[in-house]
Amino acid sequence: MLTVDPKFRIPCRRSITNEYLPKMYNQIMNKLKKTCLAADFISLTFDGWT
Repeated sequence: MLTVDPKFRIPCRRSITNEYLPKMYNQIMNKLKKTCLAADFISLTFDGWT
């Protein structure tokens, strides 16, 4: 990564686990909730293999 962008700093595992993933999860959940609330009908399917 140093060759591509010397200023870029790769985040450590703890930063990803404690900071980035929770933020992404909350953003996705908020978007999903808004989408579900705006829908008249919701259809869920499940395909299971044994």
